[in-house]
This record gives sequence, structure tokens and C-alpha cells, in this order.
Amino acid sequence: MADPEYIARVACIRQEQEREEAEKRQRREERRQQNELRRAHMTPKERAADAEDEKRRRAKHKRRKAIRGLDPVEMALNREHLNPDMEAAVLGADPVLARPNCISAIAEWP
Repeated sequence: MADPEYIARVACIRQEQEREEAEKRQRREERRQQNELRRAHMTPKERAADAEDEKRRRAKHKRRKAIRGLDPVEMALNREHLNPDMEAAVLGADPVLARPNCISAIAEWP
């Protein structure tokens, strides 16, 4: 049977994560509503310019996120985002090493 203290810690962590997710959803919804109100008073030309700005902002965010990137160990731990063969190509490794049971082999690479 699991340790009651461990179960309590896991429950606390889950509650914290759920609370943070709820806050994120709330902020996202508030931002969406503010944007709708702002766009409601725009001319079609202003709306088109705003859409272009938003597209540029999102592209910039994506680039920055990609630049930050993941180091090989994080990539190995973030297995749901990359399939093993693609990950091996990114790491320059043998595809067999990128399998889930070989995470330690990747983690020990220079």
C-alpha cells in the first residue's frame, strides 16, 4: 500500500495543477473577450492589420520557443512529442538508442 503522506502530496500537487489550469483558462477567456470587444469597434482595414499583427506575434512566439528548444535529455524525457526515429535523427544517434528503454544511454552522451 502506498504511503499516506505520499498520497497526500500527490493530491496536493494535483490540486495545485488543476488550480493553475483553471486560472490559465480564466485568463485566456478574459483575453478573448477583451479582444472581441476591441475588434468590434474596428474598421475592416484595422481588423485585417490586427490579424496580421497577431499572426506575426504568434510566429515570433513559435520561433522563440523553438530557439529555447530542448536539450537531448529533455527530448528523451518528452517522448510523447517526438517519435523515436525522428528523435534519433535530431540527436544524430542510432534509432535503437532512442527507444524508451535507452533513455539513460542518451542522457550519458556528451
